[in-house]
Amino acid sequence: MKLNIKMDIIDYKKNKLNKEYWWFKGTRDLLDMLLYKNCNNKKNLRILDIGCGTGEDLEIINKFGRVTVLDISNEALKLIPNHLVERKILGDVQKLPDDLKNKFDIIIMFNVLEHVKDDNLAIDQCYKVLKKDGTLILEVPAISRMYSTHDKALGHHRRYNKKILFQKLNEKFRIKDIFYWNSILFLPIFSIRLLKKNSNKNDTDIDYLPRIINNLFYYIIKFENYLIKNDIYLPIGVSLVVVAKK
Repeated sequence: MKLNIKMDIIDYKKNKLNKEYWWFKGTRDLLDMLLYKNCNNKKNLRILDIGCGTGEDLEIINKFGRVTVLDISNEALKLIPNHLVERKILGDVQKLPDDLKNKFDIIIMFNVLEHVKDDNLAIDQCYKVLKKDGTLILEVPAISRMYSTHDKALGHHRRYNKKILFQKLNEKFRIKDIFYWNSILFLPIFSIRLLKKNSNKNDTDIDYLPRIINNLFYYIIKFENYLIKNDIYLPIGVSLVVVAKK
């Protein structure tokens, strides 16, 4: 099982695109904005980044508190600079260490839940380690019909629909926000995924783009993040984002 090696290790080795590729840059901007909106100017928060991958988000997360990272890949953990984290844990979100119980103000889990065989158990474990009134910030791939060779290559068990994800989380959490992301580019991405759906070649869609195209896509997603910052949400997208309270 790949747990949020997501596009990190696979595409880190493939093209070293993490820092500049439009999707990764847009995701970091989204995370930064969500943390600002949900930290309420509090400092020195205890934050758990589950499925941290190669740690490309940590410079952002580190601004908001003391960070513990957890990943199933020891290879990924070795790539994370020690000065950015308080603790590294090699482990599985389906069985979080008991010493983490009620310890964290915020859990970040971006592109992890789709990798987990028992996602209900993973949600229960997140609930266990959050403090009372703690916040879960979650991103997953959306729209089950989009499941394709891209998902297979990344080890995804599933993609999520809004109603199903809401029901899963609402049993334990109070949903503060749930919305689609990467919406403006949804139609071309959806079309590509459908064309590749029955392909025998399992490969991710992440690949080198000319700088002008990469920058264009980045500014599109940056504009979408601006809309979200101002509580303007589009009706469909490639990903689903949830902010939930314990």
